[in-house]
Amino acid sequence: MRTPADSAPTEPTPAPTEPYAGPTEPYSTPGPPDQEAEHRDPGPDLDLDLEPNPTPNPTPNPTPNLAANPDQDPGYPAYRRIVARSFGAWYGQGRDSWTGDATGEEITRFVQAQMEARPRAGAGAGAGAGAGADTRTGTGTPSRRLRLLDVGCGRGRQSADLAARLDADVTGVDLLDVWDAPPPARGRVRFVRGDFLGHTADAGLLDAVVDNGCLHHQRRTDWPAWAAHGARLLRPGGVLIVSVFLSPVGEVTALPLEDGRLNWWLTEQAVTGLYTGAGLAPAGRAVIDRDFRYRGHRLFYLALAFRKADG
Repeated sequence: MRTPADSAPTEPTPAPTEPYAGPTEPYSTPGPPDQEAEHRDPGPDLDLDLEPNPTPNPTPNPTPNLAANPDQDPGYPAYRRIVARSFGAWYGQGRDSWTGDATGEEITRFVQAQMEARPRAGAGAGAGAGAGADTRTGTGTPSRRLRLLDVGCGRGRQSADLAARLDADVTGVDLLDVWDAPPPARGRVRFVRGDFLGHTADAGLLDAVVDNGCLHHQRRTDWPAWAAHGARLLRPGGVLIVSVFLSPVGEVTALPLEDGRLNWWLTEQAVTGLYTGAGLAPAGRAVIDRDFRYRGHRLFYLALAFRKADG
């Protein structure tokens, strides 16, 4: 679930990855048969007792303003249910205008550029790389497909796009099973209904973790765990890409919605501190115009890339 809102009720919001109570059933849209990757169990989810399909018309928010009253925080599982219902409402009402949005394309290009900049396996650190270079050894012999995790994948369009552009094996994880992306022309994509923090099967195995619009919906107390878990999932040399609401006022600012879901305007300094604190090194940045004004501010997304040190 992609590009989120800044508290204005008419502005769309991308969903964070949230947990689902019950068995985790992967759903795959494979590429051509000769490009199939092996099936992997996604691992256990957190048991948060979420309803199978959050109602599209939730009742008014019964919870406190977490940004203003952190001491009244309902806790991780309860906040996850709030987020589930919030995004269930947006999808149920057909308000997911972020699906296929132009800013999503900009993020996809940023991810692609970061992956293409990685040196080939077996090549020198200065070697360039094409779209499929990471799937080959330094001798040009076919090796393995890139493995990516798309956090908060929503309908899965970006997941499928990344799979096709990078000839990658992409897993999209999200709270809601709203994925309907067509199979990619190359690579493979599968979708898992589950919680990002509960996704552990790929620990240390991923070439990239893509968080396009999820961090800025999390409780502030969960930000360090969010960053650390992303870093933990990466293999040595892997890349984490995160996009957030860039604060137009130069400071971290809370903009909670009426239904209890949090929105945060974040600064580059704050986000960089989180991920360098998790042991990653800055690797790239992009500022993307949202073509949207709110409270007199023209708003932008900030996309940042961080790299895990080689082993």
